[in-house]
Amino acid sequence: MTAFKKDIVDCFSCTGIDSSIEQQVEHYHGNLSNIFDKHAPVTIKSVVLRPNTEWYSDHLNNAKRDKRKAERKWRDSKFEVHHQMYTEKCRTVDKLLYIAKETYYSSKIENCGNDHKQLFKLTKHLMGKQQQTPLPSLSSDLELSNSFADFFVNKVVTIRDGLRDQNVVNGDNIAFLQADVEFTGDRVRVISSFNLYVCDIAVTPTNDILLVTNQPQLKQIKAGFKKITDSIYCPDISDLWRVHVTKDGLVIVGVNKVVIVMDTDGKHLTMYEKDENNQQLFSGISSITSITNGNIFVACIHDRKVVVFQKIEIISIYRGHPSNNHTYGQCYRS
Repeated sequence: MTAFKKDIVDCFSCTGIDSSIEQQVEHYHGNLSNIFDKHAPVTIKSVVLRPNTEWYSDHLNNAKRDKRKAERKWRDSKFEVHHQMYTEKCRTVDKLLYIAKETYYSSKIENCGNDHKQLFKLTKHLMGKQQQTPLPSLSSDLELSNSFADFFVNKVVTIRDGLRDQNVVNGDNIAFLQADVEFTGDRVRVISSFNLYVCDIAVTPTNDILLVTNQPQLKQIKAGFKKITDSIYCPDISDLWRVHVTKDGLVIVGVNKVVIVMDTDGKHLTMYEKDENNQQLFSGISSITSITNGNIFVACIHDRKVVVFQKIEIISIYRGHPSNNHTYGQCYRS
């Protein structure tokens, strides 16, 4: 302490009276910095930054505090009884830590439910696997986005050109259907092909392909097979127009002015033809689709309306705005 006081006094006594204010300030600042570096040098310490854990609670924090108190008491006294108390506190903290982690991660797994994607993501996180998606090194974000856009556009063009090169149409009214298309990089290879008239196509939950052709009964291509066979749907019904399969496996067929709903075994569940006023519901069915809540939509091209129904009842009929609800010439099924 005496040396520190002496250095302070010497610092203020070594400056000249004729010095300017700026010179004196700079002199005192430099000398005081050197004195502090001499008597109280800067000490660098490493601090461990631990991530915030959601399972860490106040109860666990208090238990760890009690453990540290018991450790300090044992190291000061060196008594065996204090050592046993410290050991017991360590066991208590370890047990509470295990229970806290087990409860937290068990709840996380339960919250995943049937979402396998979230479960795999949680598993990778627990195992310390971090998924990284390195991006190409480009000069700007605009150049990067344009590069991605060009890649996907060129990929689509390449696949489309490959299909066009292998697609041959014979005649004006015959559509050439290709199935079992295999992709090898950007190239396309057709494994099997069928030459027939196709009005509509749908895929079942079991990956079977249902076809509406110019013949009675829906045709099918079973998953894993390379031939067209008769399906179990509509065996005695001709003039089929459209087909659609919902996510629940219901097969919906548009037959001229009738819509038939069937289950996966081909059993007729419902048939829609007329409304509550005994008026024809459909005229020229152009499209059938459905959404996840089970609603089924049937679009009619001739009278320009959309009929919305579920498996057993009609929900609504949308005819559009009167100024736009008119027919633009004769329409034919494609």
